[in-house]
Amino acid sequence: MRVTLENWIADAETRYTIDDFQLETQLSQLDYLDHRALDLYYSLVGELFDLLRADEGAPRDWLTLGRGLSAISRDLRDEARAVAFYRGGYPASAVLTMRSVDRSYFESGILRSSYELLTRSAAPESDMVKELHEAVRLGHIEQIDAALIVAEQNTAWALDVGPDEWVANRLYEALLQKFQRSNLRAVLPDGTQARWTPLIESFLRRNQPVWEFFPSQIQAIEAGLLTSHESYALQMPTGAGKTALTETLIFAHLAASPEGRAVLLVPYRALARELRDSVGRHLTEMGLQCRTVYGGTVPGAEETEDLDDVRVIIATPEAMTGLLGSHPELLGSISLVVCDEGHLLDSGARGVGLELLLSRMGAQLPQPRVVFVSAIVPNVEEINAWLGGNDSTVVRSDYRPAIAEYAVLRPTGAGQHKVVDLELQEPTTSVPTHTLTGLLSLTDFQFTRESTGRRNTFNFGSTKTQAIAVARKALALGSVAVFAAEKGGARGVIGLASELLKQLDAGLTLPSPLSYVRDPERVTDAIAYLASEYGADWIGTKLLNAGAVIHHGDLPQETREVVEELVGSRRIPIVMCTSTLAEGVNLPIRTMVLYSVKRSSDGGAPTAMLARDVKNLVGRAGRAGSSTRGLVICANPDDWDIVRPVAEGQPGETVEGAMIGLVRRLERALAVNSRELTNGMLERNEPLFSLVDGVDATLIELIRDELGDAEFVRVAESLALRTFAATRADEAQRNLLKAV
Repeated sequence: MRVTLENWIADAETRYTIDDFQLETQLSQLDYLDHRALDLYYSLVGELFDLLRADEGAPRDWLTLGRGLSAISRDLRDEARAVAFYRGGYPASAVLTMRSVDRSYFESGILRSSYELLTRSAAPESDMVKELHEAVRLGHIEQIDAALIVAEQNTAWALDVGPDEWVANRLYEALLQKFQRSNLRAVLPDGTQARWTPLIESFLRRNQPVWEFFPSQIQAIEAGLLTSHESYALQMPTGAGKTALTETLIFAHLAASPEGRAVLLVPYRALARELRDSVGRHLTEMGLQCRTVYGGTVPGAEETEDLDDVRVIIATPEAMTGLLGSHPELLGSISLVVCDEGHLLDSGARGVGLELLLSRMGAQLPQPRVVFVSAIVPNVEEINAWLGGNDSTVVRSDYRPAIAEYAVLRPTGAGQHKVVDLELQEPTTSVPTHTLTGLLSLTDFQFTRESTGRRNTFNFGSTKTQAIAVARKALALGSVAVFAAEKGGARGVIGLASELLKQLDAGLTLPSPLSYVRDPERVTDAIAYLASEYGADWIGTKLLNAGAVIHHGDLPQETREVVEELVGSRRIPIVMCTSTLAEGVNLPIRTMVLYSVKRSSDGGAPTAMLARDVKNLVGRAGRAGSSTRGLVICANPDDWDIVRPVAEGQPGETVEGAMIGLVRRLERALAVNSRELTNGMLERNEPLFSLVDGVDATLIELIRDELGDAEFVRVAESLALRTFAATRADEAQRNLLKAV
C-alpha cells in the first residue's frame, strides 16, 4: 500500500484510540480528517476491490486494509471492513464487525444475506444462507459451488443496474469465494462423507457456531494431521484454534480406531477443568465418552471407576501418571496422545514428570501417535523427532484470528506539565508507529481531600501508578489484565492491588471498575465466599468489593476457579495477575497492561522474562469470538526492548527440557566435589528432588509389572535413553542419566 495511505491510516488510528479511551483530547493535527474521511474511505474501498479483483494479497495487506476501514468507517458501511477481515483470513473479526451493525441498515436482500453469512446465524432467515447452512450440515458441497455460480451471474447483472447494487453483489460473491474454500466440509478429508456429520453438527449448534476453519487449522489439516499415523508437532499462536483442531483430531482418530483411546495432556488443573466443560462435553455429545482427571498423583474413586467405556481422558501429567499406576492396563489401549502447552517440558518438576510420562508411553507397543502442541516452542522439530515424527510432520503457523496491537507508555515533561503519551506500535501491519499525546495528564490525578477540602495531586511519577491508571482508562475497551512478574511485594500483584485501592480511596476521576461490573448479585456471593475463607480485610476481598480481582499461583485451586469464572463471564472487568493467567486458560482479555516483565529472586537484580513466556502471556490479549483486536500496553518504556522481539514475531528461546538441566547440574556437582553418585546424595540435595521424584514415580510403575531385577534394570535404562534429555546429552551425561 502507498506510504501516504498508511500515514493516513495511522492518523485515523490515533483518532480511533482517542474515541476508544473516551478521551476529551483534541489534536489539531488530526483536524484534516474531519473533511477527508470519505476520501480515505473511498481510497480504502478502492484498495479492497483491487485485492478482490486480483484474488490475492498477503495477510499483512488485508490486515492493514481492515485496520484502516476500522479506523475510518465507524459511521460508514461496515460490510466492506468485514469483507476485508474475512477475505484476509480473519473470520472471527468479520463476525464481530458485522454483529455490531444494525440489521435494519441493510435495505437489499443481498446485504442481509452477507450479514447472516458473516455473523454465523444459528437460524438464518435468508434463503441463500439457509441453503449454505444445510449444505455444510448435510455434506451437499455441490450446493455451495452452484451458489457461487449464481452469485457471479448476479454480480454481472448488477453492473448494469447501478454501483450500489454491484458493490453489494460483488461483496457477497467475494464472501462465497472464500467460504467455498474454507467451510468445514471443504477442508476435512473426504469432507462430504457422513462420518463427519456428528462433528459438524456439534460445531454448527454451538453458542458461537463454527462454519469454517481458520487458516492455521487448514494448514495443519492439509499437512495430513487427520489422515496420517505419524506423530506431529504444531506450533500455533495462542487463540489460533488449537482447541477446535484438537477436538477434530480426536474425533477423526477415534472414528478410525474404534478400539483406541485418546489422551489429552494439559499442564494445569485450571485448563483441565476448562476443557472438561468444552472439549470433554462436546466429544461426549458426539458419542465419545470423556473423563477428566486432575486431582493429583493419587486419583480419586470418581476418576477411576467405570473406565471401560471411556474413550477420551483429559488429564494433567501427574494425574495421568497416577491413573496409569492404578490402572496399568490402560497403557496398551492408548493410541493417541495430544500434548497441549508442550513447553511445560522446561517447567521444573512438572517438566520432568511430563518427559518421563511421554517416554514411558513411547516405549509401549504398539507405540501411540503423539501430537505435540505449543504456541511458543521454536525448536519443535527436535521435539517432534524425539516423539517419532519427521520433517514433513511439523506444522508452523503465525496466524492469529484477532489483531494484536502493541503500545508503550512514554512519560514526558515534569511537574505541572508532566503527561504520559501512548506510543502505538504496528508490527503486524505496514502502518507506521504513531503517538497519542496526553493519554494521562495532571487532571487525571487531581482530587479533593475530604478532611481539608483542598485540591491535591496524586503522585503519578511511578510506573505502577501509571500502569493502574491506564488500565482504568482501558476499561472502556473491555476486560483488562494488569500483569506483574512477581506475586508479593511492592513490585508484585499485591502491590498493584494496593495501588488500585489507594487511587480509589483518593477519589480520582479515572474510570472505576465498579462501573463495569456485571451481575452484582453473583459478585456479592463471591465477596461473601472470599470473606469467609480469608476475612473481610484480606486484600483480595477488598479488591473484589472495588470491582477487581487478583490471580496468582499461591491461591488455592477453588479460589482460582472462582476468580476465573468472574473474569471469564465478564462479571469483573479487571484482574491483577502473574503468569498463572497465561497458562492456557481462555479468558476474554481485551487489554493486557504489562507492569513489569522482569522478576527478582533471592533479593538479586531483576532479570528479564524469557521471550517465549512473554509471547505466551501477550497471546491472552484479544481472543477470537470476544474481540477483533487485543491491545498490549508496555507500562515501563525500559521493558519495550524485551517485548519488542515478541511483537515483531521473532522466535524465542529453545526448549531444552528440565531433565537435561538437572542432569548437567548433577554432573558439574560430581566433578567439582570429585564424588561418586549415590542414593544418599540424590536424596539429600533439594535441587535434584524434582528429578528423583519423577524417576521414582516412573520406576514404581515398572515395579508394578513384577519384573525381575535384571529385567527391571534393563527396562529402566532403556527408558532413560528414550527421554528427550538423552537426545540432548553427550555420552557421559547419558550414562549418568542411566545411573540415576
